[in-house]
Amino acid sequence: MAVTKLCSLVLCTLLVTIAMSPLIINSSKAQTQNTLELPSFGTISLSIEKSVTPTPTPSPTPTATPSPTLTPTPTTTPTPTPTPTPTASIVSSNAIWIHADDVNAIDFNALSAAKISDIYVLTANWNSNHGLDMMLSDNEVASMLNSAHSKSIKVHAWTIRFWSSGETALDISTSNYRSTCINSVVSLMTKSFGGQTFDGHNDDLAEHFSGSWQNYADYLSAVTTQLNSLGKVSSTDMLVYSGYPVESRLPTLVCDYICGMFYSDKTWSQSDFQLTIPRALQYTPVPMKIGIYYDTRIGPYTPASQLQYVGNVINSYTDSAKFGGFALYCGDQGGWNYIDWNSWNTWQYR
Repeated sequence: MAVTKLCSLVLCTLLVTIAMSPLIINSSKAQTQNTLELPSFGTISLSIEKSVTPTPTPSPTPTATPSPTLTPTPTTTPTPTPTPTPTASIVSSNAIWIHADDVNAIDFNALSAAKISDIYVLTANWNSNHGLDMMLSDNEVASMLNSAHSKSIKVHAWTIRFWSSGETALDISTSNYRSTCINSVVSLMTKSFGGQTFDGHNDDLAEHFSGSWQNYADYLSAVTTQLNSLGKVSSTDMLVYSGYPVESRLPTLVCDYICGMFYSDKTWSQSDFQLTIPRALQYTPVPMKIGIYYDTRIGPYTPASQLQYVGNVINSYTDSAKFGGFALYCGDQGGWNYIDWNSWNTWQYR
């Protein structure tokens, strides 16, 4: 009985002690542990767990992301693309050389039907002073220009230094001589004939000049620069026979296009065209027109056969950038009346 009272006393004391003891908190486990030693009963451990609710970290008040301030795109007025000035380097498809004697016989309706877009009219002959002597009157030129332009046909002044009449070759060996020639061409190109001017210049000086080949190339380049600045076309007539040094001469020429003369004083055979056309188109630096002797008076081959022979070769080059079309030569003195239009108008390559 005494023991029971003693135990009750101890238990009450223990409870009072526990109630008055401070709490020791182990923060790592969120747990409270109190220990009391009793001398006679050993160590009695009581473990009291307290649930510790951590103070919640307040969520940050979301800050609204400000909408970016848009800098207004300035209204720009687009720079207009300048309309290019038409250059004189447009190569037309087909052309024809016309002698001065035939100017009044030209049938411009026939030219339109034949799809001839350019005519090279023998206009002037070089004199020894490097000037040009007109072979046509101003009225003849004005009438021709008016008729041609009404059909959208371009007229080129074909100038030459005659060699068959015994005239000496024109000396262009000095820069002064060449400058005088250039001024003569520009003067002819800018002259008004009844309010109209020539569309271009067809140079035929390469056949009869004195000086180096480089002298001629320099002259032609300078003429081309001057004429292009005026919106005019610059072309030259070049020999292309099998023995002619096209490999060294053609690449030096600067002009809008070359009119190759694929004939001499007679028409050519099939083998002649096969030898010359590929070489000429290989070495020309600019488009080349294939010049054909197209006069029924001239042999030994007919105009129709010339078309056939040329067609057999040119069919491999019609898509080439070097191919510039065709140019018909109808001879001198009345050649217009000896053109075989029927064969030409039915030719597939015209």
